[in-house]
Amino acid sequence: MVWRNGIRSSSPRPLVLDLLASGESVEELLREYPSLTRDDVLACIAYGSEMSRERFVPIPITPSK
Repeated sequence: MVWRNGIRSSSPRPLVLDLLASGESVEELLREYPSLTRDDVLACIAYGSEMSRERFVPIPITPSK
């Protein structure tokens, strides 16, 4: 399987995060989606955490010539 951001391509990050946010436990997710592993779920949580951080990237402005 192809990995991207630590999550297998078959692991739908938004779905996993939505189900966890709605109260499903990790154990319930693993039962309902046998192709998921505990590491997949933890990677989804880590991805969601990373995406929630605000970042400011300075963009240099140079005067037009």
